[in-house]
Amino acid sequence: MLATELSAQQRECLDIAQSSGEALLSLLNEILDSTKIESGSLQLDLAPCQLRPLLEDTVATCSSLALAEALQLSLLIGPEVPQSIRTDAIRLRLILLNLIGNAIKFTDAGSVVVSIEAAAGSAPALGAGATSLSFCVTDTGVGIAADQIGLLFQPFRQLTTNANAPHAGTGLGLAISQQLVAALGGTIEVERTLGRGSVFRFHLPVEVVAAGPCASWWWMTVP
Repeated sequence: MLATELSAQQRECLDIAQSSGEALLSLLNEILDSTKIESGSLQLDLAPCQLRPLLEDTVATCSSLALAEALQLSLLIGPEVPQSIRTDAIRLRLILLNLIGNAIKFTDAGSVVVSIEAAAGSAPALGAGATSLSFCVTDTGVGIAADQIGLLFQPFRQLTTNANAPHAGTGLGLAISQQLVAALGGTIEVERTLGRGSVFRFHLPVEVVAAGPCASWWWMTVP
C-alpha cells in the first residue's frame, strides 16, 4: 500500500502502523532471544555476511527516528574493515538496532555516530582468516550518571535522566545486546560523561570471508 498513490493522511497512518508492527516484532524477538539464552538453547546462525549492506540497512532503518528528533545520524566504515565476514547477521543487526535506538532515545540534540573499525593490521593484511571488529555508537545525549551504570545491562530496568523520569521502553534492549555480544564471543563496554553523551562499544572476533577492504565510507542523515 505504501508504494501506491496515497493522501498525506493515509501515508501517515500507514507509516505509524508499519513502525508499530516493526516495534512489536523487535520486542517479541528480544523476549524470545532472552528466553533462549536463559535456557541455554540459543543457536547462532553463522554464515557469510556482506558487511556494508548490513550496516547500511541497519542505520537506514533508524534514520526516520533520528530525523523525527532532528538528529544527525552518521555511519562511518573504516578502510580496513573486510567486505565479508562469517557471523550471525540477524543477531548482529539486532545488537546495532538496540544500541542506535537507545542512543537516539537519550539524545535531545546533536548527533549519533555509528562507526566500525578492524583491529590494526588484522585486515586485509592477513587475508582470509580471523580479525576483531570494533563497533561503536556515539551520541551527544544526556549521558549516564555514575550511580546508574550498574543498571545499564539489567533487564526491565529503565534509566532516568536529570528530569528523574524514565524513558519509554521495556528495558530489554541493552540486556539482550550484552547477552548476544557474549554469545558471539565478544565484549561490550560503555564510556559516559553526564550531560555530554555516551559511547557504547562492542568487540567481536570474526572469520574474514572476503578481506576487501569494505572501503572507507560514510553515510549521513541531515535533519
